[in-house]
Amino acid sequence: GLCMVREEADVRQLKAQMLQAKQSTAQAFKPQRLRTPVPVDGRQHVQLQTEPHLIELTERAQEFMAETQTDPWLDRPDTPMFRPHKEEIHASTQIQDGDLFDFDEEVVPILEVIVGKVLEQSICEVTEEEELAAIREQQEKFERIRAQEVIEYQRLAAAEKRRKEEMVYNKPRPYSVHFCSYYAYR
Repeated sequence: GLCMVREEADVRQLKAQMLQAKQSTAQAFKPQRLRTPVPVDGRQHVQLQTEPHLIELTERAQEFMAETQTDPWLDRPDTPMFRPHKEEIHASTQIQDGDLFDFDEEVVPILEVIVGKVLEQSICEVTEEEELAAIREQQEKFERIRAQEVIEYQRLAAAEKRRKEEMVYNKPRPYSVHFCSYYAYR
């Protein structure tokens, strides 16, 4: 109940946001109507007809009389009631075996095409599977070689670190001379 109300409120809010975004986007593309500036002192605006064909503007349109004559209604006969056609006798055609085509002869080219396409497709699929297997094998080989190289690199880095530590530890130290104060031992 409460979850459904929240979802409906979220949907309404989302629709309102989408409508607002659409209106703000459409507002930017609305053509702006240019207003006529205020006339200069001593002048006034006059309404002009700017249509492609000039029409004389008058207080009252011209009137004239015209007469027309229509043809009298011709009496049309009543529409006859619909009656379906009577059953007709259909002509028949007799077809003997072999008149249209010989199935055994006509089916051979079609079957050759179908079998050829199926074989071609299956060969393509087998070739793709073999290529994918070769790629997977090459990838695994590459990963093994890379792992060996990483191990060798780590081993060499550790050996170099030990060598540097030993050099620092075994470095000859300068002799330190401590002067004792003469007065200290009296």
